[in-house]
Amino acid sequence: MKWVGFAVSLLFSAAVLYFLEAGWAEIPPMGQLLHPGKGLVQALNEPEFHQLPEDLEQHLTAPATIGFDDGRVPFIQAENPHDLYFLQGYVTARFRLWQMDFQTRFASGRLSEIVGQKAIQLDIQQRQKGMTYASEQALLAFEKDPEMKVVLDAYTAGVNAWIESLSYSDYPIEFKLLNYAPEPWTNFKSALMLKYMADLLTGTTYDMELGWVLRNLGISYLEQWYPDFNPYPQAAVQANQNLYANGSFSTPHPSRYLPWFNRPVPADSTQGLGSNNWAVHGSRTETGRPFLANDPHLPLNLPSIWFEVNLRDASHHVHGVSLPGTPAVIIGFTPATAWGVTNGTVDVKDWLVLELNPQKNAYKSDSGWKALKYRPEVIGVRGQADLSFKVPYTEFGPVVDTDTLIQNKNYGLAFAWTGFEPSNELRTFYLLNRSASIRHIEAALETFKCPPQNFVYADTAGNIGLWQKGLFPKREQGLGRTLGKPLDGIAPWSSYVADSLSPHLRNPVSGFVFSANQHPFGAQSPYPYTGRFEIWRNLRIFERLSLPGKMSMEDMISLQLDNHSREASTLLPLMLSCLKTRSGLIEKLEQWNGDYSDPTEMALLFELWLKKSMRAVWPEIDENHAVYPQSWLLMEALQSNGFAGLPLHVDSASRVKYRKAVSLAFDEALSEYKPQPWYLVRNTRMKHLARLEAFSSELIRSGGHGSAPNAMKNQNGPSWRMLVSLEKRVWAKLIYPGGQSGNPASAFYLNRLRTWEQGRYHTVRLDSLPSFSQVWMFKPKSMP
Repeated sequence: MKWVGFAVSLLFSAAVLYFLEAGWAEIPPMGQLLHPGKGLVQALNEPEFHQLPEDLEQHLTAPATIGFDDGRVPFIQAENPHDLYFLQGYVTARFRLWQMDFQTRFASGRLSEIVGQKAIQLDIQQRQKGMTYASEQALLAFEKDPEMKVVLDAYTAGVNAWIESLSYSDYPIEFKLLNYAPEPWTNFKSALMLKYMADLLTGTTYDMELGWVLRNLGISYLEQWYPDFNPYPQAAVQANQNLYANGSFSTPHPSRYLPWFNRPVPADSTQGLGSNNWAVHGSRTETGRPFLANDPHLPLNLPSIWFEVNLRDASHHVHGVSLPGTPAVIIGFTPATAWGVTNGTVDVKDWLVLELNPQKNAYKSDSGWKALKYRPEVIGVRGQADLSFKVPYTEFGPVVDTDTLIQNKNYGLAFAWTGFEPSNELRTFYLLNRSASIRHIEAALETFKCPPQNFVYADTAGNIGLWQKGLFPKREQGLGRTLGKPLDGIAPWSSYVADSLSPHLRNPVSGFVFSANQHPFGAQSPYPYTGRFEIWRNLRIFERLSLPGKMSMEDMISLQLDNHSREASTLLPLMLSCLKTRSGLIEKLEQWNGDYSDPTEMALLFELWLKKSMRAVWPEIDENHAVYPQSWLLMEALQSNGFAGLPLHVDSASRVKYRKAVSLAFDEALSEYKPQPWYLVRNTRMKHLARLEAFSSELIRSGGHGSAPNAMKNQNGPSWRMLVSLEKRVWAKLIYPGGQSGNPASAFYLNRLRTWEQGRYHTVRLDSLPSFSQVWMFKPKSMP
C-alpha cells in the first residue's frame, strides 16, 4: 500500500505539472514520464543500490571496498586518496545526484535553464552578487594546492563515472519531472557548493535595515537600541577567561554614510540559522575523558543537507557528514580527535553606496574617478532566447544595483564580501580528517577564511579547544553597520585582523568551551566587531555546563535536546509585572517555566504577547524596512536596574510608557489566542528543495524553539546531532533528519526522521565495523 500511495502522489505531481503548469519545469514528455519501464514507476526502484558495474574498476589504482550498514551509510576503504575520493564522489552521486545538480544551479544562477522565466530574477541576483566569481577564486586556490587538485579531480571523476552509466530510466525522479538530463560534474561545481554554504552562513547582514534606522530615527536611536553586543557574560572566550580588555562600543560615524534607500527589504531567509557546540574536559566528565557535541542549525530540506560517510585509507580514518558535491568529511571525528562548528555570525558583508558618473562606467572615490570593470554574464532561459548582460565590478566586489534601491539615479549599490578572497577551505577539512591531536586541528584551521566559524575540538590526549576562524575585516570604528561610502575606491576594509587576535582558547579553567552564535568577546573586543549575535541559547548552555558535578553522555543528550527557553523564563516574569490584574490564563502563564516541550499551549500565548510587545514598545520601527531591537533590550526597557555601562538612558517616564504598552499588548495577544499544541504553531516540515509537496515530510511533532538549545524553528533546526566520547576507543552518538537516499521512493529517504524527531541516535565506533547489508569489492583488472 505504501508504494501505491507514493505512485499516486507521483502521478498527481505530474498531472499538476502538465495541466496546471504549477511546477518548476516546462511540460515534460508524458510518454516517457508515464512509461512503466523507465518513467515515474521506475522511481519505485532504488537504482543507487544496484550492483556496481564492473568497468568502475578501471578508474582505481588498488583494491578497495565499500560496505553499507543498515542505514545505507557507506564505509569506504581504499589504499590512497585518489581511490578514496573517487569512490566518495561515485557513491554520493548514486544517492544524491539531483540534489548536487540543483544546488549548484541555484548557487551559480542557472535555474532558468530548467524552469524557464520564473527563475530569471533569482538567477540575475546570484550573478550580480558574484557567486560564480567567488567560486572561481576558490577553485584557483584549491587547484594551486597539488594535494587538493588530486582530491578534487578524483571526486569529480567518481561523480562522472556514475553519470556516464545512466540511461533515462535511471535518472532520479526530479530530472524526469523537471524534464532535463544530468550534465557532467566539474571541480568548479564542488567549489560552488562550498561557496553556496559560505553565502548561506554569512547572509545575516543588516546594513540596509540599520541604514533605514539611522536615516529615519537618528544615530542616538541606533546606538541606544542596536548595540553591537549584549552585556551578558557568556561570550565564547569571556565566559572562560578574559583574553582582552579595553574594548569599546562600535559607534556609527554618520559622516561616512549615505543612507538613501527607497524600497522594502526582502525577507531574510538566513534568520534563525545558528548552531551549538561544546567540549567538556575530562576533569568534568564521568569517564575522565573529553566529550564533544555539535548540532548545526541549518535549513531542514529534503534531500537532507548532509550525507553520512566513513572514509579510510592508509593514512587516516574518519566518520561524519559530508556536504553532497564536495569531498571529505565536514563535521566528524577520527580515532584521536573530534570537531564541530557553529556560525560565527560576524558581519563580513558590506553594502556600499557608490556615486556613479552619468555613463555609469566609473565611480567616485576620495582620490578621483575609478573605472568599473565588466564581467559578461549569459543566462540560458528555457523556451526563450538567452539573457545577456554585464555586471560591473569595483576593486572590492560587484555593483549589484544601479537604479531600484537608490532614489538618486546617479548612485549604485555595491557589495563587498570576504568570500571573494581566494582561500583553501577544502584543505582545512582534508587535514581535519587526518588530525591526530589538537595541534593538528589548529594547524588545519590556518587555511579557513570564509564563512566565519567557531570550531570546537578535542583529542584523546585530554585537550579541548575553541577557535573562531575566518577573515575579519579591519574597519574604522562604526563602519560596516549600515549602508556605507567606500573610501578611496578600495575595499571598505583595508586589511584583516591578525589570526592571533581572533577568539581562541585551550583547556580553560572552567573545564569546558562552547559557542552558540553569541558574541565571541562581549565588551572586551580588541577591535570593532559587528554582527547580530545570539544571547538566549548560549545563556542556557552556559548555565548547564557550569553546574557542579561530572557530566555523563546522558547529560550531553539532555542538553542537546533541551527545550527550555531562557528568553521566555527571563522576560515573562518582567512582562507579567506590567499587568495590574490576574485571570485564569495569566495564572497559567505564571506557572509556565519557559519549556517548549509539547503539548504546552502557553508557549503560543507568550509568543503572541512578546511579538505584540515588541511592536508596542518600538512602534516607530517599520518592519518592512528595518528589524526590531533584539528581545533582551525589552528587559532593559522595562526594568530600572539595567546593566552597567550600557548606554540605554531610559528615563522613568519612558519606562512607564513601555510598561503600559506591554500591558495593552497582552490584551491584543489574548484576543488572537486560540490554544494549540506548540508543534502545530511552529509548523516545522522538511520541504523538498524544488518545493514538491509529494516529496516533502509531514509536520514534525517535537518540542524546541529558536531560543532553546533544541533550536527548532519553522524552516531551520538541528540538521546533524553529534555527541563524541574521546576515550581510548572513540565512539559517538549521531543522527540527522531525513535519510541517506535522495530518491523520494526509497525506504532510506525519510527513515531517520522519526528517530531524530524523538531525540534518539545511532552509535558508531571507529574500532569496529558494523554489520553490512551489502559489500562492494573492487580489484583493478591490471592487478594480479
